[in-house]
Amino acid sequence: GTGASHIPYRDSTLTMLLRSSFGGRAYTSVVINIACEPEHLDESCCSLEFAKRLAGVRNRAVVVLGTEATAEAADVQAVVGRLKMELSRLEAAGHGGGFAPNAPKSEMKSYQANFDKMRLLDSQIKQAKTELTERKGRAAAGGAEDSLAALQERITSLSAAHAVIESIVQRQQTIKYLIQQPSKAYVAKEAEVRAMEARLAMMR
Repeated sequence: GTGASHIPYRDSTLTMLLRSSFGGRAYTSVVINIACEPEHLDESCCSLEFAKRLAGVRNRAVVVLGTEATAEAADVQAVVGRLKMELSRLEAAGHGGGFAPNAPKSEMKSYQANFDKMRLLDSQIKQAKTELTERKGRAAAGGAEDSLAALQERITSLSAAHAVIESIVQRQQTIKYLIQQPSKAYVAKEAEVRAMEARLAMMR
């Protein structure tokens, strides 16, 4: 309706409720809406580009029985464990990056404090977003809209603080005498771990 704010895909309550049905072996249908009015041309073009990319995705829907799902989850868990061990070996071999050998202690302390603060803010944002989604779900089911606006303001405030501290951390990470970047092999292995952990989370 008029004045309604846009809700990003990842923050949508519907996305949270249906996250286990997206991708993998689920059969997912997507409807792309466009408008012919000139003022909506840019958005319509973006939607059509998205639809074009989406048309190339092919999933095979499979009914998974309880015992099969449990066995597959165990297999994926084992793969995650193996990948983490490989990641640990790469880190032990010096591929994981970190502080440079002769980095000034004062700057190391500053970076670590900023990095820890960024991770804390990230955790607080995720927790607040989860709480907001749950409250919206209760409100949609007829429950009271208890402090939705206040919680949204808190998320906005935390996100702004996170953006500031993240920019500081990113600048510090470019200082060569302070930070050594991880190797390509380590980054690739880390991506594998995240992908398999995401797959495992969808099975639960």
